[in-house]
Amino acid sequence: MSMLNNFIKSIHALPLGRIGKKIIQLSLEHVEEEPVYAKPGFLIYYSNRGLSREIRKQVVTGEYESEEFAVYKTLLKPGDIVIDVGANEGYVSLLFAKTVTASGRVLAIEPDRRNVGRFKRNVELNGLANIKIYELAAGKEETKAAFHYQSHQGADLGGEAWGSLIKHPMSDADQSTTIAVTRLDSLLSGLEKVDLIKIDTEGNEFDVICGAEGIINRMKPVISFEVNLSIWANMEKAVSEVFGYLRERRYQFFLPQNGKWIPFKWLNARVMNIFAVHDAGIDSLKARGLFQK
Repeated sequence: MSMLNNFIKSIHALPLGRIGKKIIQLSLEHVEEEPVYAKPGFLIYYSNRGLSREIRKQVVTGEYESEEFAVYKTLLKPGDIVIDVGANEGYVSLLFAKTVTASGRVLAIEPDRRNVGRFKRNVELNGLANIKIYELAAGKEETKAAFHYQSHQGADLGGEAWGSLIKHPMSDADQSTTIAVTRLDSLLSGLEKVDLIKIDTEGNEFDVICGAEGIINRMKPVISFEVNLSIWANMEKAVSEVFGYLRERRYQFFLPQNGKWIPFKWLNARVMNIFAVHDAGIDSLKARGLFQK
C-alpha cells in the first residue's frame, strides 16, 4: 500500500470526525490515477477529474450514501447473495462483497463499458473472487436497446460514466449505442436464493423490477431502489407503478436513518433510496435490530 493510502488508513482509524475528513479530502486534491483507500476498508480506483472529483472525496471518506451503507452492513451477512443492478464502477458492489464474505456472492449488472473497465480493475485491486460482472442492462424483456450517454462526460477523461436506457428530457446525452437487455429472471434463473436486489438505473427501475418478477415472487428479497424525481419520465406515473407493483406483492417501504429503517411516508427529497421489505421478512429483520423503535 502506498504512503498516501497508509496515511488515509491511519486517519480513518482516528475519531477525528469532520477534521479527519477534511484532511483526507485535501490529501486527494492532486492525486489523479492512484487507487485510494476508502473508509469501508477497500481500495478503489476513482478518477479525480470531471464529475467524479467530488464523488471520489465522499467515497474515500465514507460519506457517499453513508445512510444506505450503514443499513447494508447490518442487513447482509456471510453467505448472502446480492444482485447489484446499475453497479457503475463497483463501489457498492465492493462493500457487498466484503460484507457477504467469500461464502456469499455479488452479481453485478453494468451496461457501460467505460464503467465496466474500472469495475474490473477495482475487483482485481481488492482480490475479490465473489463478484461476477455482467456487461449488459436489465429490463422487462429480452431485447436490444439504445443506451444513451454523454460523450463529453468525465468518463472520457478518466472519470465516472453515467447513462440510461431512457433519454431523459433534462439530460444532455448526445450519444447512444445499442446494448443487450435481459430479464433478471432469465439471466439468473439458476439461483436458489437472493437476499438483496439493489437497483440504480437512472429511471429504468420499474422495468428491472418487472423483469425480476419470478425472483421477487419466489425469494422475496429486500429491494433497494433509487427514486430520482428529476429524471424519472412521467414522474407521477412512474412512482405509482413501482410502489403499486410492490404493494400488490406485500412489500412495505422504508428509508435509512442512522443505520436503521424508518417507515417511508412520502417523497420529500429530489433523490431518495428506498428499501422495500416483504411482509414475510419483517419479524426476522426486526429481531436483528434493523428497525428504529
